[in-house]
Formats: sequence, C-alpha cells, structure tokens
Amino acid sequence: KPGESGLAHFFEHLMFKGTTNYPAGYFSDYVSEIGGEDNAYTTNDYTVYYQNVAKEHLETMMTMEADRMVNLDVPDKEFYLERDVVLEERSVRIDNNPTALLTEQMNAMLYRNHPYGSPTIGWRHEISELTPDNARAFYKKYYAPNNAVVTIVGDVDPEKVLEIAKRTYGKNQPSDHIKAYQRPSEPPQNVARFVTFKDEKVRLPTVIYYAQGVSSHDGQDKVYALAAGLKALGGGDQSYLYKKLVKEDKIALSVGVYTSVETIDAGAVIIQAIPAENISVKELDAALSKALDQALDHNISDGDIQNAKNNLITEFIRSSDSRGNLARFWGTGLNRKKSVDDMIYFTKNISELSADDIRQTLKSVFTHDN
Repeated sequence: KPGESGLAHFFEHLMFKGTTNYPAGYFSDYVSEIGGEDNAYTTNDYTVYYQNVAKEHLETMMTMEADRMVNLDVPDKEFYLERDVVLEERSVRIDNNPTALLTEQMNAMLYRNHPYGSPTIGWRHEISELTPDNARAFYKKYYAPNNAVVTIVGDVDPEKVLEIAKRTYGKNQPSDHIKAYQRPSEPPQNVARFVTFKDEKVRLPTVIYYAQGVSSHDGQDKVYALAAGLKALGGGDQSYLYKKLVKEDKIALSVGVYTSVETIDAGAVIIQAIPAENISVKELDAALSKALDQALDHNISDGDIQNAKNNLITEFIRSSDSRGNLARFWGTGLNRKKSVDDMIYFTKNISELSADDIRQTLKSVFTHDN
C-alpha cells in the first residue's frame, strides 16, 4: 500500500529467515544437502519461490513451503539487519546505475496512480521506514493459499501430487483480504511527458520511449497480439525498426522493443535506441518517431507479422524444454487468471491472430498521448 513500496521484495528476503518449525537457514541448507537448488525473485505482480530437486524429496519441499507460508518467525533484530541488506542491494542495483535510475523515473512518470509506478525494490526513504509490524500485516494478508499458485513440473503422478498438496497447503487457512483487494486503476493517458537524465558515467546516449501496453483484463488475444506486433516492430535484426534505422538509414547503432507479457495490468512497452556516431539524441528521436509512425501506417507487411508469429511460437517451444520455464509459464498464466485452455492452446491462439488485429493493437498502444 502507499508508503510501503518494496515490502513485497523485502518479504522475499524474510521468507528465508526460519519458522516456528525450522530454524533460519535450514530450508536452503536442506535443499543444498540433497543436491538441489532454490531461490526467489519478485516482479511487479508476484513473488516466486522455487526449488529444483529429485522427485523423492517433493513432499518434504511442499511441507516446508506450506509451513513458511503461515509459520514464519522473524525476530525484530533479524528484520532490521535484513532491511540494511535490502538498502545495500538498492545502492548497488539502482542508485549507482544510471540506466536503472532513468527507468525508475520513467515508470514513475508513466504510472500516476497505479502501483507499477513504484519500483519493485522500493523507494529508499520508504524502505528505511519499514517496520516489523508492516511486515507482519503484509504476511497475514497476502501469504495464503487463495493467493498462491503452485506448479510442479517433472516426472510425477498428478494425482499423488494433488494428495500431497491437500496434506500440506490444504491445512492453511485462506485470507479474507484477497477477495476484497482491488488495485487502483490508471486514468486515461492524455498528454505526452518527457524526461532528460544526465550522468557522467554514461558514455553512449540513449533514447527511450515508454508506453502503457494492454492489460490481461482486456483479453488474452490483445496480449498475444501485442507480443506478436512488438516482435515485428522491433524484436531482432529482421524487425521493421531495426532494418529502417540501423541497416538502411544507419542512424542508430541498435534499436529494440521490450515488454513483459506476464503483468496482470497494462505493463510498460519500451522502445530503446542508441544513436550512431555523430548522430545527436535529437536527430535520433525525430527519426525514431517518424519510423514508428510509418510502421504503424501499414508499413509492417503481412509477411513480417507472420514471421513474428512463427518466431514467438518457435521460442515458446524451445523454452518449453526447460522445466523452470514451463513452471513459470503456467504459474504466471494462472496468476493472471488465464484458463487452462488458454495455456494449452497458447501456440494455436498465436497462430490464429490476424495481421489487422495485430496492427490495431500496436496503434492503440503507440499513440502520441500514451
């Protein structure tokens, strides 16, 4: 909530501090002893805890995970020590990194009312004010089985996994707060905003555009259409912007388009370009803006869009060889309230997108006001 930015990420650290049943450090030590690996990370929308272990240890892992979902026990002293660790992490990752500082400011400008405008790691002054009471209230509200998705990928029997889940997570009580919680929505975008950031550590200038993308609430077709459209627009050296600005006009050293398709609400779409030698930021900005307008005006061919769809499908199939990628695909998808059919027919849904729908989605995102 307002004033507590970074608490979800901070809590990721605290979850390794021990419970009433297992002392601090036991969890990761156990995983290491059995030859496994474990870690965690936090994004705009969720925190992920994962373990990669041999299947005979699955029930023990699920027992321990279900335990730390409700029985975390962090002394106040440990809380404040870990808060210092997070502040140091912020110093290294953000405060000493010009790109990260600019990204933080651009997100804050892009989202005026939505929590996406706050950095996942938190604002320094707010991290410094977090207390054990803040953390306990957060834990009680959000760490509950009705706010979690568990994915198991590997050589297991689904029915047996379900039985284990009932014996472990099934004991935990749901949180009433989850049903009532609703995030603030963004007002309509009706003006462009500009920010200039200068830092002596920067050797190559960069031009970056941020725009709000599409929300999973708008329907999965819109999310898929945006992903395919961005791939055709700036995803690789065969994309429209790369061929136009780097290969043909030689006005940029590089150009790329990025977004996360895993956000629940409308995440940021980012276009980033580095000017070629003797090209000013102002010249690149003008050229990029013109090329973007041309791309949206039917200059992205049906063939380019088909290639982009094929590339997305190929990338997904290749990434599915990884158990970790499959677990993430299902976990984040179900976290966004996608249906099982949405997940199973992902490649089919991509292949059936029309070129016109993809172009229209791109146009809806890249307006001058957005």
